[in-house]
Order: sequence, then C-alpha cells, then structure tokens
Amino acid sequence: MNYLNKINTEYNEDNYHFEYQMRKDTKYKYLRQGKGMCFNYALKIHKLYDCEDGFEILQNDYDILTFKEARNGDIVSFHGFDDISEYSCDHFAIIKQKGNTVGDTIIESKFGRWGVYECKIKDMPNLYGDSVVFWAKRKAVTKKEKKIEINPELNNEMVLINLLEGY
Repeated sequence: MNYLNKINTEYNEDNYHFEYQMRKDTKYKYLRQGKGMCFNYALKIHKLYDCEDGFEILQNDYDILTFKEARNGDIVSFHGFDDISEYSCDHFAIIKQKGNTVGDTIIESKFGRWGVYECKIKDMPNLYGDSVVFWAKRKAVTKKEKKIEINPELNNEMVLINLLEGY
C-alpha cells in the first residue's frame, strides 16, 4: 500500500524567507508561541533534537495511515525524495480539520521560533518536501484486557485474562 501522499504546494517562491512572510500572509493563521520545534510540538516530547529523532518515535509508537484512515489529532510528517524515512522527513504537524483532499486538510504546526500556525497542507512551502504521511498513536493494552495467554491444561485454548474480575 502506498502511504506517501504527493502534494502540490502553492508556495514556491523564496522558501528561505518563508517564515518572515508568514505573519503577512492571510493563508497562515497565527495561534500562539510554543516551545521547541515542529517535532517537539506535534509529538509533545520536548527532549527530541531533530526530525530524525521525531521520525524514530513515529516508527516505534505510531501506525502509518492512508489519508482515508486519518482523523483530526493525527500526526502528519512531510517528506522529500519520494521516500518515507528519517532522512527525508523535514516537518511535523497535527491534523486540525481533515479536508476532502490531502491538500485541503488544515494542520497546526510550530515553525521554528516563529510560533504555532494553522494552514492548509497545500499552503506549506515546498522546502518541507512534496509528500506527506499520516500517523496515529498506537493503542495501548487497556486495563480491562491483558495479553492473551495459552493454558496447556485447557488444550491450548486461548484464555483472555480479565483484570476486572481479579484474575
């Protein structure tokens, strides 16, 4: 299954001055200041140092999604080089409002020292890559259920341990 979603960004001008232009452009809604960088903000982990660290967290703790599966609150990683790897990962964001298309999906992201902004995926500068990948936090085992164990005395039938009943 192809999880890499190509995007056509509309911002192709001087990408190095993008952050300076954000405050003037109505496509970007300033929300607030925030700590850290995009990966710290999106993953809510402040002890990460770069996008490579953030991508490792995605690989270990998140499930990769198709656009159809993505929901509000899920993570978006931006990539270049037609590759899903730590080396091609250039930006992180959170889905604020899923759109009918990838490009029309509204995201919330931290842009360096400039603060937290809201914009559509298609309005992101191409310096962050030409593709996005969607991720959802992997669900943990609930307190109601524990791992399935095999009991040899029951002919190897699987027994689900219910912690609420004291087993």
